Amino acid sequence: MMPVRLAALISHPIQYFAPLYRELACRPEIALTVIFCAHGSLAGGFDSGFGRTIQWDTPLLGGYSSRFIKNISLRPDPQRFWGVVNPAVVGVLRRGKFDALWLHGYYGVSHWLAIATARSLHLPILLRTETTKSDKQGAAHLVKAGLMRTIAGGLYIGSRNRASYEAFGVPAQRMHFAPYSVDNRFFLRQAELLQGQRLQLRRRFGIVGEGPCILFAGKLIAKKQPQALLRAFQAVRAKHACTLLFAGEGELRPALEAQAGDGQIPDVHFAGFLNQTEIGAAYACADIFVLPSLYD
Repeated sequence: MMPVRLAALISHPIQYFAPLYRELACRPEIALTVIFCAHGSLAGGFDSGFGRTIQWDTPLLGGYSSRFIKNISLRPDPQRFWGVVNPAVVGVLRRGKFDALWLHGYYGVSHWLAIATARSLHLPILLRTETTKSDKQGAAHLVKAGLMRTIAGGLYIGSRNRASYEAFGVPAQRMHFAPYSVDNRFFLRQAELLQGQRLQLRRRFGIVGEGPCILFAGKLIAKKQPQALLRAFQAVRAKHACTLLFAGEGELRPALEAQAGDGQIPDVHFAGFLNQTEIGAAYACADIFVLPSLYD
């Protein structure tokens, strides 16, 4: 039996997508080719959420077939519609003899070029987005609705994302749960290497004692709600000895540091940005992980 030749179009290499691509590439029933519209942080790039230049310290390529196509946008930016303009995607799809197209989002010119090409070739489209249900109407809503009615599969990452597909009328039999994932083997190896080093790791972050440590790991931006966590910690810390560790960077860090200082909240520590090979240390010294995001 011939494998399904699957083309996956995505803006740029993303650290938590690479393990999934490698896993799919191991499946004999799938012949995966990932098409990147930009190099992103491969050689280091500015991340607006972290507010700094990021270069991931784990491999983003390798273990799966991929190729880059030229982005001719005058202002390249994966967050902008006109920031992702890759006309070459048309030829890649036409020459590739693919059986299906897997899209991550539909927010750039290149995505709609790929959609139009896939339709002309009668390729099934699998769509994975981060969209949540919206009451917005207008021309853009009608275009998205037209796309949703024709996709072969809606790959939803969570309940609110599923609700957006339902709102567009995608039937249940065409929706499939495809949550974001991490490389568990990678982090389990980190956990094994860090066993027995809890107190040393805590001292690295300035944590004194063995009381419970609460960990926040992510971008210090509004939608992640780190300030709400700090307020909750203040109430708990007034009654119980514990520590709060923020692992991450972002525009709210100065405000958080001021909030902790002005409110005289003890035992709040900021680790800054921790790369993939460093974040395990924060998990190893923590007792509680909190994800207070409004959405993700």
